[in-house]
Amino acid sequence: MPYSREQLQNIYLSLPQNLREAIFSMENAEKIQQIAQRYQIPIQNLPKLAGATGRVLLTVLAVEKLISSLEIELDIDRNTAQKIVQDIKQEIFSPVMPILTKIQQESSPKPIPSPPSSPPSPTPPRPKNENIVDLKSLPMP
Repeated sequence: MPYSREQLQNIYLSLPQNLREAIFSMENAEKIQQIAQRYQIPIQNLPKLAGATGRVLLTVLAVEKLISSLEIELDIDRNTAQKIVQDIKQEIFSPVMPILTKIQQESSPKPIPSPPSSPPSPTPPRPKNENIVDLKSLPMP
């Protein structure tokens, strides 16, 4: 879902301080660059990798969706995307993972409880209608 600049700013301002710092951390920017080099991600795709990582930190992209997001955005295979996400989790997300998880759980839609199961209703009795003739009960000619 695309967000407006104002929406993203409001989301950013509502985040805890440690997440806001992680988004613009020079240390995290260097780690993203190192991860990109490690997996031979072309330099022109570095902003895409940083952007996807930032969207997770901004809590507009679930951590669970990062692998498929990187597959598409970086045009890489699933195995490489999984390895990159594992490194990002370990090197960037680990200090803030408890708060990320908490925020994502609070913002995820709650499942609608299913109604309690009840026994099937009995078949309603047939209305008695004097105009109906049971042909089976008539004598055969």
